[in-house]
Amino acid sequence: MKIMYPNTYAESIVASTSNANFPVASLEDDYVGNLWKATAATATLTVECTAGSTCVAIFNTNATSVTVRISGWQAIDWEADATRAIDWTADATRTINWISFGQEVSETLYDISASSIGNLWAEYTVTGDLAHTLTITLTGSAIIHAGVLRVGIVRTFRNPAYGIREALRGYHIRKELNSGGFYTRKRGSAREISFELLEDRETDFYSIFYDYAQVIGPTPIPWRLVHGNVTDWEWVVFASIEDGSPSGDHAHLNDSIITIDLIESI
Repeated sequence: MKIMYPNTYAESIVASTSNANFPVASLEDDYVGNLWKATAATATLTVECTAGSTCVAIFNTNATSVTVRISGWQAIDWEADATRAIDWTADATRTINWISFGQEVSETLYDISASSIGNLWAEYTVTGDLAHTLTITLTGSAIIHAGVLRVGIVRTFRNPAYGIREALRGYHIRKELNSGGFYTRKRGSAREISFELLEDRETDFYSIFYDYAQVIGPTPIPWRLVHGNVTDWEWVVFASIEDGSPSGDHAHLNDSIITIDLIESI
């Protein structure tokens, strides 16, 4: 299992096109149903990222493929203040070693067409953990939209035990009428996911409890519930921890069982 926290490393997000009624700022809130919409079936998001981030996640997009291009660089900042000028020395034993830092670029194409979930989890590495730019190109068969975009640091834990439980919580309206019939109105449904982890008590168990669950509270964050050989996009979810969760069971000498209940943000 992986979580992205902190996930506020996107300093700015600029879209190549935006519908005036669905601005790109919508990507920064916590509601995947509050959409940014482009004006064409291909659109580009340019994201300026703080140093140290290792992952970008996108939720509720209708794109069928996403290309993530990472570019980062190092530069020398020449200080113009005369009181802080460089002291050039002629001492041959103290010469300056000049190192050339070229721009580093990598690009990955993700096919997300196999899932109707519309979620993406893309990890990457920038040498030196520098500030960098993500250029994200989304391509589909209709006007592109997306609900949430997050950039941050990935934290990795053991995968859940077999037996992950999943359900839908519907927010539909169903009201009985005097005639005995029903008035119904369809609204959104959120995924409910419950699972157990077997973690080392002294490290990951207490880390999940106190470094993450207690700090994050009910705020939704990106989760990759299963990692490794399982790459289905259905296991990527933008969700919050339910009240009363997590809970623990110290049933083993060195390991403890953690039960986590999530509710998807919609």
